[in-house]
Amino acid sequence: MPSTTVSRRRLLATAGSTLALAVAGCAGSDGSGTTVEHSASEGTTLESSHEYESIAVRSAENEIFVHQDEEAAEAAADRDGYRSRRERVFVVDDEAATALRIETSEPDASRIREFVEATDFENESVVVEQRSIEDCYRRRLVAVRAGDDEFRTEYCQTLKDATTPCEADKELVEAIVIRVQRPYDEAPSSFSSSESHRCRDSERAARYGGESAGEGNESTESNATAGESNSTAVSGGTEGGDE
Repeated sequence: MPSTTVSRRRLLATAGSTLALAVAGCAGSDGSGTTVEHSASEGTTLESSHEYESIAVRSAENEIFVHQDEEAAEAAADRDGYRSRRERVFVVDDEAATALRIETSEPDASRIREFVEATDFENESVVVEQRSIEDCYRRRLVAVRAGDDEFRTEYCQTLKDATTPCEADKELVEAIVIRVQRPYDEAPSSFSSSESHRCRDSERAARYGGESAGEGNESTESNATAGESNSTAVSGGTEGGDE
């Protein structure tokens, strides 16, 4: 991939993040669009292997909205009476990026598309993790480990700020779009993800908003299927070796 193309992509991505930050600050949103830098090793059980960036986009409905391709989107629509609330999409090249089907309103769909298109697939990969979350909570990606044939993530949750509007007992699907600085020829065969229902350290809670005293209950999801289809922006992680 020519370096001039990558530079232009990076420039567009940076400009988009800056604009999103300005809009979020003026609109008093819940933080979607805000770029946050942090040490991914603070208060986590998983040590990040590579640097990464991410954005988070929520759907208005409690069902997945990012699909691997048109076929996957049609298959999801054909599941009578079944609404999937947990899915993963792995994007390893420009062809896969073009094939993505994003079924959400603007500007969120464009934001996801621009983030994916800004990826240098010779050196990076994209993973979209989707799962339900209660409207009054925030989800934080705190660690990413990209192994040779395994991809692992760790999350935590905090309550939203008291001044942020939300609807109690309402669940919706949130997509975490992760760009990790490691290329793949194909999706790893093994995926796993853990999530604490409270962020582990008070410093992170103070930085992001909400309360986080002590450890909460944890839930763990694991998958092992290659190619499975199973807006706060965050950058962090530590460069390291592969598993």
